[in-house]
Amino acid sequence: MTTRLNAIRSALADREAVALVHAGPRTNPNVRYLLAGSDDVSAVEPAAVDTGPLTGREHDHVAVAVCADDVLVAAHGEGDHPASRLADRLATRSPADGPTPDDTRVLAPASIPHDAALYVERAGFDLASTDVIDRARGRKDAPERRRIEAAQRAAGAGLRRGGVVLAEATRGDDGLRYDGAVLSHDRLRRAIDAGIVEAGGEPTGATRVIGTGDADAAIRPGEPLVVRLAPSSPEGYRGYLARTLVPGTDGGWERRAHVAAESALRSAKTMLAAETATVRAVERELVAEAGSFGFERAATGTVAGVGLTVGERPVRGGHELGVGRVVALDVGVASPDGGAVVLGDLLAVRDDRVEWLERPPRTLEPSSLVP
Repeated sequence: MTTRLNAIRSALADREAVALVHAGPRTNPNVRYLLAGSDDVSAVEPAAVDTGPLTGREHDHVAVAVCADDVLVAAHGEGDHPASRLADRLATRSPADGPTPDDTRVLAPASIPHDAALYVERAGFDLASTDVIDRARGRKDAPERRRIEAAQRAAGAGLRRGGVVLAEATRGDDGLRYDGAVLSHDRLRRAIDAGIVEAGGEPTGATRVIGTGDADAAIRPGEPLVVRLAPSSPEGYRGYLARTLVPGTDGGWERRAHVAAESALRSAKTMLAAETATVRAVERELVAEAGSFGFERAATGTVAGVGLTVGERPVRGGHELGVGRVVALDVGVASPDGGAVVLGDLLAVRDDRVEWLERPPRTLEPSSLVP
């Protein structure tokens, strides 16, 4: 059995529960996490599946039970709800060898659908709420980290594609032009997404190109463009990357803000290499370091876990950034005229070191991204 579920099984033992149950579409992050019985997070172990061929939209929904010694999965049968089928299987299971838990207590996240909870209760089980899935997802094992790295490589490929487009763009009367047509913010976004796809990632609709004009407006020389990307790997794990690109920049305010943002990221990494800190403490460090360059009221900093979603645990102020965490560090400096300089990268906290994952150049110059 995968060690990824050890935290859940420990919770079962601590609370003397027979299983943890959840239900929903296969694409639900928590459901997807529980289905990870093999090195392929999108797969379900054949021996654990209580269903025939899946056909139709309703069969995208499953119910999952993590028990002390195995994982049970049920999909729709002949008109049955998957949670009903799963509950019936749980009710007829033989107790495991050795001391047995309360055979009616079942743990479930607060987000379990109401109808699924009713089916489990009708089968004679008592539901108890738990946040153990969120806590378990906060610590990434080696396969999960590899999937995040794959997503981050795709993000880097998309950013580099955007750098090539901006570097090759020419000046026109109405702004930048590329390949004979106006280069708008939205057109640049589509080019970045194409780079992500070619690298084996999925843009997930999360790519943003934000300038000082409308999405359909032409990009102007010297306009700061905040680019944020959060693509996924084929298995659904996400990356995160943020950069500010300024085509035709002549330095000035943007370069000074960029130096401040770079220093803030380095300072936060140093802090985490020295001690286990909370989300709140690292966010304060980002803001304080960027602000020390003269941007006290203009600096912002955010920290959030990244895995099957962007913004999963650790994300609250008191959450600790301990070993096994992969977090997005994002620091920004706002300008008085509505622009901004933003940098964001993924940081992995390992047993023996803290390191950035795939990290394209932190540069304002689009030409520096050209291979």
